[in-house]
Amino acid sequence: MACAILVGALTVLMFSVEAWDGPWRPAFALAYVAMTFVFLARGLAGYIPALWRRTRTTSFYRLNRLYYSPLCLLIAAGLVVNFILG
Repeated sequence: MACAILVGALTVLMFSVEAWDGPWRPAFALAYVAMTFVFLARGLAGYIPALWRRTRTTSFYRLNRLYYSPLCLLIAAGLVVNFILG
């Protein structure tokens, strides 16, 4: 889990640094867009009722709808804004 967070942070950092314009820049851009779509898909998946039909009685279902899915959507929106501005 910590490695995934580190890779995500380094992907955003390497994409955002304008002075670093090496041959790996398109790879970082592709990884950045893929990470954005992963967060967007995870955020939207929390609001699809068919995926959570069996878990409606668990506390995760409530926490997912209140915190986890909106947080993923917020991260995806932040990545999109950073992509547009950067």
